[in-house]
Amino acid sequence: VVGLVLAGLILLLLPAIVLAVAKATRRGRRRAAAPAEASVVGAWEELVDVYVDRGVLAGDRGPRSWTAEHAARPAAVGLAGLVDTAVFADAPVTDADQAAAWSIVDAERAAMRSEEGVLARLRAALTPRSLVRHLADEPVETATLAVGRERATPAEGDDG
Repeated sequence: VVGLVLAGLILLLLPAIVLAVAKATRRGRRRAAAPAEASVVGAWEELVDVYVDRGVLAGDRGPRSWTAEHAARPAAVGLAGLVDTAVFADAPVTDADQAAAWSIVDAERAAMRSEEGVLARLRAALTPRSLVRHLADEPVETATLAVGRERATPAEGDDG
């Protein structure tokens, strides 16, 4: 009987553990991304995921400035500007830029946690929304690009 109860508890907790590990792994991968520009863009993706998990945003379907404006949070506006500069400026991204981007994300996550109750924090930690939005987008885009490439560049010796 004790074994069945323990097995039942493990089955109940397993999805929560998998979600927490997946989100932490994704966050660590983004933070450690190289070059620094990729890490700065990863900071933006992480902030959007924080907002998606808390219901502030449904996703980031437009430019960063538009998404930041719709989030209606100063941290989003500040990070969007920093990321756009990192991506589009001629100067390379520095370690200081990377640290600043992640500092904004960490501060915003802490601020949102302090504004929330225990249940809201738990709901944000256990929702798969931010994971699902990435899973739903990537395969379709990759498949579409691959098909487009195959049609645009016929194989050697292929008449068309």
